[in-house]
Amino acid sequence: CEASGSNNSRGSWRPPATLYIGNLRLPHPVLLAPMAGYTNAPTRQLARDFGAAMTFTEMVNTAGLAHASQKTWQLLETGEREQPLAAHVYGCDPDAFAAAARAIAQTGRFHAIDINAGCPVRKVTRGGAGAALMLKPELLGQIVAATRAASPLPVTVKTRLGPHPGKIAIFDVLNAVTRAGAAAITVHARFTSQAHSGAPDLELLRSVKQHSRIPVIGNGGITRGADIRKMFSLTGVDGVMIGRAAIGNP
Repeated sequence: CEASGSNNSRGSWRPPATLYIGNLRLPHPVLLAPMAGYTNAPTRQLARDFGAAMTFTEMVNTAGLAHASQKTWQLLETGEREQPLAAHVYGCDPDAFAAAARAIAQTGRFHAIDINAGCPVRKVTRGGAGAALMLKPELLGQIVAATRAASPLPVTVKTRLGPHPGKIAIFDVLNAVTRAGAAAITVHARFTSQAHSGAPDLELLRSVKQHSRIPVIGNGGITRGADIRKMFSLTGVDGVMIGRAAIGNP
């Protein structure tokens, strides 16, 4: 398995046979992305049936989990066929992340906790969560550290390249979450200003992988098998994450 990416010249790098996220070993490196309003239990089970190595819940508010909101906890309902599974959470308060992490771990139903630092939706960012956390890498590092301290589960981060092409934030984010002990980072290779449109920047994603000491999972613009091969070949990432293309087509 050439998971280290030592052979990273263009076109010659081969995807790893497995993907490691902390102590979690996945049989192959293709995952289903978390998508608000879509990746509920039935969708995740279908994705697993069709080969996803791991799935992620919808985006769940840590404050709601910390305060035992029944409506919030419903987003973490799980089925029988969807393991391994990560809880995908958002917020901006390290204490709320810690409380949520303890509660998530106590359920015994999750294999990892994934922190959202890339959602571009205004109602999320105006509260300081989602993509807004890219502008506060120190706070994001504190969130990762607090989450790790409260739970034995591996902690990962899903983020973007930065707010806009004139402001690249990913390297500061990468350094902060690595120091805080993140087990892996997923990079949606677009900027917040792009939302979900435009071509992903694979050159910049390649640079992120070259600088990273933790596994990098690439995301963005994957609609078919050829796109997966291209992302692996051009960037050397450790894994890929399929998002909107899986809606209605697991």
